[in-house]
Amino acid sequence: MFHARQRGSLLNNLRDIRKKLKISQEELAQSLHKTKSYISKIENGKVDPPFKMAFLITESLKQIYLENTGPYLELQINQVFKIEEKM
Repeated sequence: MFHARQRGSLLNNLRDIRKKLKISQEELAQSLHKTKSYISKIENGKVDPPFKMAFLITESLKQIYLENTGPYLELQINQVFKIEEKM
């Protein structure tokens, strides 16, 4: 079970998924040409990434996992980030 962080209407499981895949914040940040601080802010719910960045994060997680481990990983953006409507 993942523990989602929420800021506004975005829930994210980035930290839990990244740790499960044994990918460091630094490694993810480098693959995205972003800072480790930016990844940390997303994980802590301080920043909501735009959709394009959320997509790139998901794709980077899959690519890093493939390079480090070998087998293809089925991971979709809605497993990492979920948009919830406010009532």
